[in-house]
Amino acid sequence: MGLSVPEHVHVAPLGIEHDRVVEPPVEHSADRVVLLQYLPGSLRHHLEDEAIETTFDDHGIDCEVVEVEIEDLFDAVAAFGRVLGAHADDRVYVNLASGDKVTAIGGMIACMADGSAQPYYVEAEEYGSLQPPAPRGVRSIDTVPTYHIERPERQHLAIMAHVADSERTNAAGDPYRIKRELFEYGERAGLPFMLDFDGDTDKGKFRRLDAHVISPLSERGYVEIEQVGTQKRVFLTEDGRNTLRAFEYLLE
Repeated sequence: MGLSVPEHVHVAPLGIEHDRVVEPPVEHSADRVVLLQYLPGSLRHHLEDEAIETTFDDHGIDCEVVEVEIEDLFDAVAAFGRVLGAHADDRVYVNLASGDKVTAIGGMIACMADGSAQPYYVEAEEYGSLQPPAPRGVRSIDTVPTYHIERPERQHLAIMAHVADSERTNAAGDPYRIKRELFEYGERAGLPFMLDFDGDTDKGKFRRLDAHVISPLSERGYVEIEQVGTQKRVFLTEDGRNTLRAFEYLLE
């Protein structure tokens, strides 16, 4: 039986420059580089992706280009998070310098939520602008200190996704679920808050749902409850929707 050996993986947004993308993986003898292709088509004629891939190939470094759509910070966290999740058993290093501010912050948050990936910043010898000439050369490669941030629990994300997917909507078009649907979904999906429940009353199931899911999500500002007649409707807040966008990859 073969042994699985962790790879040395670098992750970098594919911006308009070459040196700050290429030199860190080459200098540190990476096994693989994952490039996030995120720029819109109007800017792609500035990319040096072919030259970058050729350079990595010349150094025996596997190179993978992943097309992603990044419109805001939450998209960026999700894009990096998916790659980190796919390389959970590898030693992963994230380049914060080769994209823009959104990818830099998104990459940093993804590293802190992951807890093991190491972000770094590359200082250029010469700086250009968003238009050529791009930054050239590498003065230094510096690791960036992190502190751990808690990701949402997987069962919380599952419940949030179930709310977001509901066909029930209010007059404003916002999807919601009534509480009964949530503990019934928890039972079907085998979520932890219902998996070890040994009672047989709906009242007990509602208490489990409130204690382990609704209350924590409400305290974080991710959901809000609206009483309509005898129904208690659960909606996602804007923070809840954004958090789901950023971390829904954990459900994959």
